[in-house]
Amino acid sequence: MVILTMSISTSLFIISVALIRILKLNFMAKVHRLFLWCGVVFNLLIPWRVPVKYNIFSLLQYLKNMLEQKWVYIGGTGFTQEIGKESINVQTIGTISLIWVIGFCTVATYFLYTHIRYRNLYKQALPTENLYVNEWRRKNELRRKITILVSDRIVTPLTYGLLKPIIILPKMVLELDQRQIEYILNHEKIHIRQYHIILKWMSALSVCVHWFNPIVWLADGLVNKDIELSCDEQVLWELQEEDKKKYALLLIQLEAVRSNCFPLCNSFCRNLCEERISAIMKNKKLSKHNHILAGLVVIMLLVVFSTVQNGKNKNDSLNDLNMEQMFPKLDSTI
Repeated sequence: MVILTMSISTSLFIISVALIRILKLNFMAKVHRLFLWCGVVFNLLIPWRVPVKYNIFSLLQYLKNMLEQKWVYIGGTGFTQEIGKESINVQTIGTISLIWVIGFCTVATYFLYTHIRYRNLYKQALPTENLYVNEWRRKNELRRKITILVSDRIVTPLTYGLLKPIIILPKMVLELDQRQIEYILNHEKIHIRQYHIILKWMSALSVCVHWFNPIVWLADGLVNKDIELSCDEQVLWELQEEDKKKYALLLIQLEAVRSNCFPLCNSFCRNLCEERISAIMKNKKLSKHNHILAGLVVIMLLVVFSTVQNGKNKNDSLNDLNMEQMFPKLDSTI
């Protein structure tokens, strides 16, 4: 039942982030949305919340209680309509738990099978002898050593591995000009530098735990999409204005030969090409004030959805406030 409570409460968080995506707020960068998705994943996997006096869920509970305990007056005589709470017996809880375990194992098996299947494919990749690629790797060293391989079995660049990250390039990429190869490698470097693979793993685990909630499945798709959009955005921040079209054309070129999705790795062309190109052409580097405003929005949502009402003191609960003092009863007759 704890998982069900976590799932329901976090669904409101997911809907809020999805709404922010729809609104396309100009002061928010794609990378800011990743901070919100990290909060969503944390709430889906960790039952702990920060205790506070009041929060959004205590307000919703109070409004719910108002509807359940409303007074209805007929002919000057009032009566209270109360909705009783039905207890769930042990057998029912056991059945629900068994169904959840079966669903968890099924979804987890799918992710693991697909991951192992593609890992075997990745192992067939070979080191590259391309001089420009090797020069780029030398100039872009990170704390974790990056390995760059080439494969003729894939048609879209991808990155996998946490402690020993590996970039695999399709063989056809080596036929592109050096500028295009640089775009691709810079994109993959951002995946590695910002540990996007961890967010993808945790998002996949959230789907396994909350497989029964379609909103969580929606969140997983949006997480993967925003990871790619965030990388595109940060690559463009380092480029000149005239390079936008070149980058967009590269996406179109790769999209034309795009392969199937790789669920537990970072793929350069995983998402809808149309949305990525639209974001590229509208991309603008944000000012410090925009980053501050976006940071405040992120912090506000994290605080709102990562707290729980402290129920130790009955007087601290909105549910225990005197409803008659806040909303005086109005007599009405029929």
